[in-house]
Amino acid sequence: MKINKRDKSGRLVYTPELFKNTGKHWTINELIDLVGYDQTMKREELGLMLERTPGTCSSKISRLKKNGEYEFYLKKFNNRGR
Repeated sequence: MKINKRDKSGRLVYTPELFKNTGKHWTINELIDLVGYDQTMKREELGLMLERTPGTCSSKISRLKKNGEYEFYLKKFNNRGR
């Protein structure tokens, strides 16, 4: 599948095939991955990995930080391999 549907600004255009989790509740593992990989991946990459739009990923990260939950999920991510 080609991922080349972009708007004039270069952003990915919403495509149901790419963003299958749109409108679904976030799982604990998705939140852990979102926060953990936020340190090294671009929002577009996060969105594609989690099958959610980049804007949704940005909004969720902002909400987690505002609610004081970001560090909780980051610790969970960092403790995975131990």
